[in-house]
Amino acid sequence: MSNDCNGIKFGEGIKRLEEIVEKMEKEEFELEEMLERFQEGMNLYKILQKKLQDVEVKITEVLEQENAPGPVET
Repeated sequence: MSNDCNGIKFGEGIKRLEEIVEKMEKEEFELEEMLERFQEGMNLYKILQKKLQDVEVKITEVLEQENAPGPVET
C-alpha cells in the first residue's frame, strides 16, 4: 500500500496542515483567503484521516494473519 494516495504523502500533508493552522492562528490571511485555507485544511484532514484508517485496517489484517493457526503438524 502506498502512502502517496490522493497525491500527497502523509508527512507532507501533516506539515501543510500545521502551516495552515499556524498562519490562521496568527491571522496572517485576509478573510477570503482564510476561508480558502480552512477548506484546504478540512480536505487535508479528510485525506489524512482516510490514510490512517487504511493503515489501521492493514495492521489489523497483518496481526490477524500472524495469529491465525497454521497447519497442524503430525
